Amino acid sequence: MSSGEGGAIITNDESFADACFSYHNCGRVRNGKWYEHHRLGSNLRMSALNAAMLIPQLDTLVHDMNLRDKNRESLDNFLNGLNGLTPMEMSDGATRSANHIYICRYNETEFSGISRETFFKAMQAEGVYTYKGYNPLYREPLFITNEEEYPWLKNRDYESLNLAQTEIFAEKEAVWLKQNHLLGDKKDIQDVMDAFEKVTSAMKNDPKPFLEFKS
Repeated sequence: MSSGEGGAIITNDESFADACFSYHNCGRVRNGKWYEHHRLGSNLRMSALNAAMLIPQLDTLVHDMNLRDKNRESLDNFLNGLNGLTPMEMSDGATRSANHIYICRYNETEFSGISRETFFKAMQAEGVYTYKGYNPLYREPLFITNEEEYPWLKNRDYESLNLAQTEIFAEKEAVWLKQNHLLGDKKDIQDVMDAFEKVTSAMKNDPKPFLEFKS
């Protein structure tokens, strides 16, 4: 469901729901006084316009979730039979994925050392946009602290972090498909699988042009 930025939390825990209400409503509590704040909350109340955009989507939510599940499973099954690209597994304990996006891992050793960026270009030439996704969060300017501006963070040096698996995944392996792919019909998903197969087969059968490719 989309309505600009933000999200929703659904729970059957009344105390948790009360806390969520408070944090998004300036720290107020239900049935409490307007100028009485029990938590350090924010003014994040949903606008009427956002609500008007979301309410009709409730009618299609189950269908869209089922479609995303089906298309993710199709891509997972396909990539499991294709050496060099590995679908992501759900975390232990998870019962279902929102399938916000589709992510798989690229193994350049299976493709004679052809870089992931060259793979992206080849996929785009086939009409399927793939990309790297997020950078390691500790590389974001937000976490590059300035002691003069934030003296209370002078002993926090996030910039020096180097988490090996995070770096490898973000800079060499992660392949993202945008979420609209998972809402496509059977032909749309087949087009994506055909592009994966065509590009990976070409890179394996004749890697030289890809290795010589300059973006």
